[in-house]
Amino acid sequence: GVWVLSSKGSLAKRASAGVWLAYIFPSTALWDTIHAGHDKEGGVWGYQAGAVGQDGVLPYIQAAHGRRRPYTSLLDLASNLGFVVAALERARPLAAHYGTDISSKMAKATARQCTRCLAGVFDVAQLMDPAFSGVVNSTFPKEVDVVLISDVLYYMPWAGIPPIFHQVGVVPAFWVRASQERFARNLRSLARREVVISNHQNNAGVRRFLQTVNATHEARHDVWTLPGFAPPDPT
Repeated sequence: GVWVLSSKGSLAKRASAGVWLAYIFPSTALWDTIHAGHDKEGGVWGYQAGAVGQDGVLPYIQAAHGRRRPYTSLLDLASNLGFVVAALERARPLAAHYGTDISSKMAKATARQCTRCLAGVFDVAQLMDPAFSGVVNSTFPKEVDVVLISDVLYYMPWAGIPPIFHQVGVVPAFWVRASQERFARNLRSLARREVVISNHQNNAGVRRFLQTVNATHEARHDVWTLPGFAPPDPT
């Protein structure tokens, strides 16, 4: 096991940090403010390194991509403190691991947690951009074997509409379908094999998105997947 979300005190910590504002106008500056002073000791979410994981992401990746057909590269698109990507790096030290986060503070925390990982700042909402051309900068690869995206889709401003309206279910599906499908295409273009998506605590708004883009629910580990279509690694 690797990490778990600690509920004791975490709700009050998130409220005082202003996490609710991310449902209205998510941005790098806001997330840096939210995480200020909370980049250690489990962060604003109360994660506990070394504890048992709260979902099936790690077991699924290890089962599907780590044993019979080991991956050679993996990108965690919302790495937060870096606990997950660091655990994957320890399990597959010969593979290349990358982590990004919308917050520069969390990108730095990822780099501290996983010293052999390359970490950088990236807002996953950029995947809705028709002109999307890659993650972070030229130091990051255009494609990897496996892409992981965990606990961040609640904050997507689909079609430019603040996340809060998607969470309460008042936005008609046809208003956001094009941006969600474009997001999924760009996301899939990063992965040669597969995109692995956490269950996001079975959030209703996230489930609607996953169903819209025809993601597959892997019931045993309670994760969602999308097939990648990036070209094979020429090496």
